[in-house]
Amino acid sequence: MKTRISKLILLISIILIKVSFTQVWQHVGLNNEYVKCLAINPSNGYIYAGSLYSEGIFRSTDNGSTWVVKNNGLSVHEVYAIAASPTGQLFVATWGGGMYRSTNNGDSWTQINNGITNTVMFSVALNPLNSYVFAGSGGSGIYLSTDHGNTWALANNGLTSYNILSLAVNVSGYIFAGTYDGVFRSTDNGSTWTPTNITSGWGEAFATNSPLYNIFAGVHTQGVFRSSDGGDTFTLVNNGLTQTSVFAIANTASGYVYAGIFGGGGIFLSTNNGDSWAENNVGLTNGDVRAIDIAPNAYVYVATFGSGVFRSTDPIPVELISFTASLNNTSIQLNWQTATETNNSGFEILKSTDNNNFNRSGFVEGAGNSTSPKFYSFIDSEVKPGERYFYKLKQIDFDGTFAFSNTVEVDIPLPATFSLNQNYPNPFNPSTKISWQSPVGSWQTLKVYDVLGNEVLTLVNEYKPAGKYEVEFGRNLINQVLGSGIYFYQLQAGNPESSSGQVFIETKKMLLLK
Repeated sequence: MKTRISKLILLISIILIKVSFTQVWQHVGLNNEYVKCLAINPSNGYIYAGSLYSEGIFRSTDNGSTWVVKNNGLSVHEVYAIAASPTGQLFVATWGGGMYRSTNNGDSWTQINNGITNTVMFSVALNPLNSYVFAGSGGSGIYLSTDHGNTWALANNGLTSYNILSLAVNVSGYIFAGTYDGVFRSTDNGSTWTPTNITSGWGEAFATNSPLYNIFAGVHTQGVFRSSDGGDTFTLVNNGLTQTSVFAIANTASGYVYAGIFGGGGIFLSTNNGDSWAENNVGLTNGDVRAIDIAPNAYVYVATFGSGVFRSTDPIPVELISFTASLNNTSIQLNWQTATETNNSGFEILKSTDNNNFNRSGFVEGAGNSTSPKFYSFIDSEVKPGERYFYKLKQIDFDGTFAFSNTVEVDIPLPATFSLNQNYPNPFNPSTKISWQSPVGSWQTLKVYDVLGNEVLTLVNEYKPAGKYEVEFGRNLINQVLGSGIYFYQLQAGNPESSSGQVFIETKKMLLLK
């Protein structure tokens, strides 16, 4: 049963009605490579794979179809972690070579170890709020750079474990460090660290894209933990996760979470933010998963130890998180949010007064491909008081396929009293607007008078049903009959059912300046 509203807002969480989504994997390259890490440049979609025992860095510019070695300047090829910034900078953590940076999409690399004394590096993360770079070492703790990697300094205050297996930054700018002794957190850009309630197991991976659970942690031998309070508390969520050696994790804002298992367990998928899990290994011929990443076009990539990279055969579909309808004076405003989008041309807004026959009211362009939340709105001014309206979205892909959302329902109440509003703007030149409302249907007149009481203009003289109205005291009309000065406008509304026929009279003053 739908909820009727007559005052403020209706919020419904909805999912587009699509064919059930099933993830299947296909091998896309780097066969026999021991791929340890993945990174995807959010600005251009380039994919980077870091390997051990081989060439170091591989890059794909065509969604994984082909790969090219990109090692110019990279003197050490044991790549443990890669991070890509929104501005295009790339940072690489290596075993024995410390840190490297590229400013040209990986075409060349520069070693950046000024201040680093331990060149065994396991992890790297970027804080998008301030561009700070965090590098996790094997034995010396965390190095921090505030100048894009030009210089580094240790930032270990509060740490009691110094092998930093993984690093991540959530939407609040909190930094998380995975160690051999669980997970630590910093809320002040690495100045101090405190242990979380994950105090055992290897903190191997983090995911930060969910607006509800703002940090997921993959912990070797423990499974998957999640937190909805920025890491104050973590809860173990292993329902259906039959293997707990989690080395990789990635998620979307709509609740898809991928967990990669070390040693052969493959991929487990949750579509409900970790409430439950199911094995998802169709097409994955190597189950020793070391990294997972989700591209801007919503395809999922998996790095395996010994068989290179796999990709999902289908992208994650468009996921609609919420759809709201709010009454805004005399209009209805629709707002909706997507978590992910794939090939999304846009949204057709459909409207009905009987919840049966829907007509198009407008169209809003989509984001195409996205794995981050997108926000949309539409204002419908073609509405009347006393009516009930139904809305739904028709999401259309670039290839013409489409899907419908659920329906939201809005009642627009009739005015409770007569009222005549002050014109706006006032003073005015050359035009102003006069609005009023009537709780009943009646014959209504709106007239303009000069300071002597002489009628100079009739704006309205007709029967109007109950509702809200507005007229513009226009430029051309004013120039024809009125000069500068004070004028009065008066609304008279008559009720045919009353004995006198008169139920409302109100007059207001306005000033015309020429």
